Amino acid sequence: MCLWHSKPGRASHADLSAVVGDITLNVLRNPRRGRRLPVVSLEQPGVQHLVDRVHAEHERPEARLERAELRDMLAAQVAALPARERVAVVLRHIQELSYSEMATLLQQPLGTVKANVHRGIKRLRAALHTYAEWR
Repeated sequence: MCLWHSKPGRASHADLSAVVGDITLNVLRNPRRGRRLPVVSLEQPGVQHLVDRVHAEHERPEARLERAELRDMLAAQVAALPARERVAVVLRHIQELSYSEMATLLQQPLGTVKANVHRGIKRLRAALHTYAEWR
């Protein structure tokens, strides 16, 4: 029943396995989607201290400068990635596409798409690690 009511325009024989995969993932994710973090009163002992620390951290000019430097460095590193890895990382982590959507869009096998994302993220992590050591 879920299969035919989920995505009426997509259920053809060619992409039936993709639809079934999407439905399976959604069925597994649904129980977690309703969970919410508990509400904490700001009047509780110790909470105001944490709020003050967060506000102080965001107001420091040094913290803003460090975040801007990190953002610029990451943008430069993403731009320096090989094209196939850059496209994969941007589609996955900035555009938030699923791997199956990316594979369809890029007309590549799913494994290739996953490998390109993995390689791109690995290069970015290495650059971030080098940046952290330099600082």
